[in-house]
Amino acid sequence: MKTLYLTRHAKSEHGLNYASDAERPLNERGKLAAPQMGQWLLEEGVQIDRIITSTAQRAVMTAYGIASALGYPESDIDQNPEIYNADVKILIKLINGLDNRYDNIMLVGHNPTFTLAANHLGDRTISHMPTCTICALQFEIDDWQTVDYGLATTLFCESPKR
Repeated sequence: MKTLYLTRHAKSEHGLNYASDAERPLNERGKLAAPQMGQWLLEEGVQIDRIITSTAQRAVMTAYGIASALGYPESDIDQNPEIYNADVKILIKLINGLDNRYDNIMLVGHNPTFTLAANHLGDRTISHMPTCTICALQFEIDDWQTVDYGLATTLFCESPKR
């Protein structure tokens, strides 16, 4: 059994103060939401074996906020530049390459890809993943390489606004 936690980054700053889109940090609301969602996961008994995030500043900060609440070491968070501009096909290819030592993996990234991926992989229609939403997809498989369209059970899709 493998469980994938697709996590959209928390609310970020907007404006022209940043050299690139990838440099935008979390705003104050986002800085509160990430650890709040990590705390919720902790209260729900969710165990995360590995966290992999987009290299965008807002995604990295979200991963750190969630990890902190879970007691997950920040030094163990992987940053993967492929997540930043991935489409669903690229994201699934990335998922297929995940290490089978880990059964519960969180990916932190961006819309619209994460909402589309949740819909393509899971058994429930998600209209939109607001910022800092976590969508849990459970696969009855032993090998990440076999993840494909429509194979997951959507366990939950929760946001800080719940």
